[in-house]
Amino acid sequence: MRDYRSMLTLTNFIIGFFLLLSGFLLGFDPASSDYPSFYIAGEIIKANEADLLYDMPTQAIYQAPYREFNPSVIGDLLIYVNPPHTAIFMVPLTWIPFTISFFVWYAINLGILAYVIWLMWNDLGTTEKANKWLIVSAIFGFHTIATVLYLGTFSILMLLATYQIYRSTQREQWFKAAFWLFLATFKFQFVLFIGLWLVIQRYWRALFWFALISLGFVGLSSLIWGWAMWPNYLASGNTMLNLFDQNGIKPSQTYTLRGTLALWFGPENKPLINTASQIGLGLAALGFAGLIWRSAKHPLQQAWNYSLAVTLGALFSLHMYGHDAMLYITPVLLLFQLYQQRQQPTWLPKYCLALPWLSLVGNSILLNGELGIRLPTLVAASLLIVIIRLRQLYQSIELKPATIS
Repeated sequence: MRDYRSMLTLTNFIIGFFLLLSGFLLGFDPASSDYPSFYIAGEIIKANEADLLYDMPTQAIYQAPYREFNPSVIGDLLIYVNPPHTAIFMVPLTWIPFTISFFVWYAINLGILAYVIWLMWNDLGTTEKANKWLIVSAIFGFHTIATVLYLGTFSILMLLATYQIYRSTQREQWFKAAFWLFLATFKFQFVLFIGLWLVIQRYWRALFWFALISLGFVGLSSLIWGWAMWPNYLASGNTMLNLFDQNGIKPSQTYTLRGTLALWFGPENKPLINTASQIGLGLAALGFAGLIWRSAKHPLQQAWNYSLAVTLGALFSLHMYGHDAMLYITPVLLLFQLYQQRQQPTWLPKYCLALPWLSLVGNSILLNGELGIRLPTLVAASLLIVIIRLRQLYQSIELKPATIS
């Protein structure tokens, strides 16, 4: 692998630049992205109609001008499903015309991506520079980045948030960890296992600050826009679970257990799919708790624990599409950092560097799931298997608990 590092690094960067420019070269249309659903959510909040944030006819009226459909045809609505604070976050962008605001958000995402890469470069520490460039190029050339940018989603922000939660806890920066955890709840389904990790490892100060930030934000936003949007969001959960192949909700296209079940049984069996996927989520949570229950707070053990939490949170999520695969960068980078500490197993860095290529192939073939499971789901499952296989190596350290300075 060493002899081909420069060539592979260059290839990754070329792919990355092509992906960033491809949408412009091919004639990208912001109205065909996911961005309209986020934009109109901010508009609804700005118009002091927060109590109607999860009302589908209201969303249709606001979204119709940007996606050019008849608002009476609710089936054409690209539904907004995120928590209320995601919509509040979007309010400043609604003061800008729709198309311009999309490209402003595009630029913000590029800035977040640059910051993520800078953080990860620093965290690789004394890693040989050729290897650092190779790893950074693999992140930059990850095909999912282009999907995130052109859809206008929050996946790069979620990557930064989940990575910062780990970094902050290991540095005992409890308020900072809580702040990033709050931002990560923009996509609440991905932080369930992270929250469980925080509880089991007894990071009470981080959880205390998170509760304080959350209550303060809910209280302040309720004073300004009314409190109804919060219980309405909770009430909308059942509606979202029962949307199959409509309003932009397509479970069979997700890279999760639920997505695989949807391929097997079809939308006509959605009660079975939802029940089985929720049971799978519960069993995964119990298994995760059992694996890390007595783990010491040594950095190597915590890196393993957290990589497992993020991977399980994504694979057993009830709602995860291709662009959300950005989250897997965190556990893969942590695995590489573990390898840097122990220099074993020797196959681990090769596996980590192969994942972006495997994911790219997975997005190019078997798109319709003819074999009953999507290849990217298998790639994610392989990551879970690798992490569990490494448990004995990184959970058998008999050192006193410590934190990264």
